[in-house]
Amino acid sequence: MSDKSLAILISYHSDAGNEYIISRNLESNILSPTLLFTRDIENLTGERVLLTSSTQPLPPQNGKNITTSDDDGGDEKTEVWYGIEYTINKTLQTLSEVKYRFDNCGDVRHPSIIVTTEPVRKAFIDVKNRGVKTRFITEITKDNLHYCKQLVQVVSEVRHLDGVKGNFAVGESFYAGYAIAQEARPLTHVIYSTAKEFVEQ
Repeated sequence: MSDKSLAILISYHSDAGNEYIISRNLESNILSPTLLFTRDIENLTGERVLLTSSTQPLPPQNGKNITTSDDDGGDEKTEVWYGIEYTINKTLQTLSEVKYRFDNCGDVRHPSIIVTTEPVRKAFIDVKNRGVKTRFITEITKDNLHYCKQLVQVVSEVRHLDGVKGNFAVGESFYAGYAIAQEARPLTHVIYSTAKEFVEQ
């Protein structure tokens, strides 16, 4: 088994124009930052690229999606989506393929993203109408209560949890982590993976 298949995502971090994900290797228990994006144009010409552990850039695919595949030749993949239109289209495609369950956990801003991004809101309703169990955990506050009331109309179940900080979803065969910049604005960055270490954790 490769080291990559044993790594789990711990957090997202940014500083001085660089963005990282922090993962932990399950075998060695070592934390490893992976550079997602840099503004160093001499190094990477400002393109958003996912770097391997050897810090060699992978070329962007259409400038909107970077994919890494399972080293063992399997079907597992991990992608970084960016750009509003591309991210919405990939989200709609993913939601159309959900068959049994779709679980979400998001901070106080996350309900506003779903209910104010009209194509995504309609896709959630379609998923619910197909009989898919859609559950959502978020922190319900007086400031986001009106969004949460709308969210109840588009998912099967909404639950409150104090202090939620992360934003992610898990389907029967995928994990998606979201970077939310602003309330009531469409998502612009998503990490999507079919690696079972993400899906089953």
